[in-house]
Amino acid sequence: MSELHVGLVAGRHEIPVDGYVWPTAIENPLAFDDLYAEAANWINGVVEYDLDNEVASTFYLYLTGLTSATLSFLKAWEDYGHELSDQLVLMHFDRNTGSYVPQYWK
Repeated sequence: MSELHVGLVAGRHEIPVDGYVWPTAIENPLAFDDLYAEAANWINGVVEYDLDNEVASTFYLYLTGLTSATLSFLKAWEDYGHELSDQLVLMHFDRNTGSYVPQYWK
Protein backbone atom coordinates (compact mmCIF):
# COMPACT_ATOMS: atom_id res chain seq x y z
CA MET A 1 0.00 0.00 0.00
CA SER A 2 1.58 3.27 -1.00
CA GLU A 3 -0.98 5.86 0.13
CA LEU A 4 -3.79 6.25 2.65
CA HIS A 5 -6.42 9.02 2.37
CA VAL A 6 -8.40 9.53 5.58
CA GLY A 7 -10.64 12.29 6.93
CA LEU A 8 -10.40 13.48 10.50
CA VAL A 9 -14.09 13.66 11.54
CA ALA A 10 -17.01 12.35 9.45
CA GLY A 11 -20.02 14.49 8.68
CA ARG A 12 -18.36 17.90 8.87
CA HIS A 13 -17.44 18.39 5.17
CA GLU A 14 -17.44 16.54 1.85
CA ILE A 15 -14.01 14.92 1.72
CA PRO A 16 -12.54 12.57 -0.94
CA VAL A 17 -11.51 9.80 1.48
CA ASP A 18 -12.10 6.13 2.16
CA GLY A 19 -12.66 6.44 5.90
CA TYR A 20 -12.36 8.59 9.00
CA VAL A 21 -10.42 8.62 12.24
CA TRP A 22 -13.67 9.61 13.97
CA PRO A 23 -16.52 8.06 11.94
CA THR A 24 -19.15 9.85 14.06
CA ALA A 25 -19.45 13.29 15.61
CA ILE A 26 -17.23 14.03 18.60
CA GLU A 27 -19.49 14.60 21.59
CA ASN A 28 -16.98 16.38 23.82
CA PRO A 29 -14.22 18.17 21.87
CA LEU A 30 -12.66 19.29 25.17
CA ALA A 31 -12.00 15.74 26.42
CA PHE A 32 -8.38 15.91 25.26
CA ASP A 33 -7.18 12.69 26.88
CA ASP A 34 -10.09 10.77 25.35
CA LEU A 35 -9.41 12.28 21.92
CA TYR A 36 -5.75 11.33 22.17
CA ALA A 37 -6.62 7.77 23.21
CA GLU A 38 -9.12 7.42 20.36
CA ALA A 39 -6.59 8.70 17.81
CA ALA A 40 -3.87 6.38 19.14
CA ASN A 41 -6.27 3.41 19.06
CA TRP A 42 -7.23 4.27 15.49
CA ILE A 43 -3.59 4.49 14.36
CA ASN A 44 -2.72 1.21 16.07
CA GLY A 45 -5.85 -0.47 14.70
CA VAL A 46 -5.04 0.49 11.13
CA VAL A 47 -1.49 -0.76 11.52
CA GLU A 48 -2.56 -4.03 13.10
CA TYR A 49 -5.63 -4.93 11.04
CA ASP A 50 -5.73 -3.04 7.78
CA LEU A 51 -2.13 -2.81 6.64
CA ASP A 52 -0.95 -6.28 7.63
CA ASN A 53 2.31 -4.73 8.86
CA GLU A 54 2.88 -2.93 5.55
CA VAL A 55 3.81 0.71 6.10
CA ALA A 56 2.26 3.20 3.68
CA SER A 57 4.66 5.62 2.04
CA THR A 58 2.30 8.58 2.53
CA PHE A 59 -0.68 9.17 4.80
CA TYR A 60 -2.99 12.01 3.76
CA LEU A 61 -5.14 13.37 6.59
CA TYR A 62 -7.98 15.64 5.46
CA LEU A 63 -8.66 18.14 8.22
CA THR A 64 -12.18 19.20 9.17
CA GLY A 65 -11.64 22.31 11.27
CA LEU A 66 -11.94 20.75 14.72
CA THR A 67 -8.73 21.95 16.35
CA SER A 68 -8.83 19.73 19.44
CA ALA A 69 -9.21 16.62 17.27
CA THR A 70 -6.39 17.74 14.99
CA LEU A 71 -4.00 18.37 17.87
CA SER A 72 -4.93 15.12 19.60
CA PHE A 73 -4.29 13.21 16.38
CA LEU A 74 -0.93 14.92 15.83
CA LYS A 75 0.16 14.11 19.37
CA ALA A 76 -0.79 10.45 18.83
CA TRP A 77 0.94 10.55 15.43
CA GLU A 78 4.17 11.67 17.10
CA ASP A 79 3.91 8.66 19.43
CA TYR A 80 2.66 5.97 17.00
CA GLY A 81 2.45 7.26 13.43
CA HIS A 82 5.85 5.99 12.37
CA GLU A 83 4.24 2.54 12.39
CA LEU A 84 1.54 3.67 9.96
CA SER A 85 3.37 5.69 7.33
CA ASP A 86 6.71 7.14 6.35
CA GLN A 87 5.17 10.57 5.79
CA LEU A 88 2.13 12.51 7.03
CA VAL A 89 0.52 15.14 4.82
CA LEU A 90 -2.18 17.38 6.29
CA MET A 91 -4.74 18.36 3.67
CA HIS A 92 -6.37 21.79 4.12
CA PHE A 93 -9.41 22.89 2.12
CA ASP A 94 -8.92 26.03 0.02
CA ARG A 95 -12.36 27.57 -0.38
CA ASN A 96 -11.08 29.90 -3.13
CA THR A 97 -10.17 27.04 -5.43
CA GLY A 98 -12.39 24.27 -4.03
CA SER A 99 -9.38 21.96 -3.74
CA TYR A 100 -7.11 20.69 -0.99
CA VAL A 101 -3.65 22.07 -0.28
CA PRO A 102 -0.98 19.85 1.32
CA GLN A 103 1.05 20.70 4.41
CA TYR A 104 3.87 18.25 5.05
CA TRP A 105 4.31 17.22 8.68
CA LYS A 106 7.83 16.22 9.63
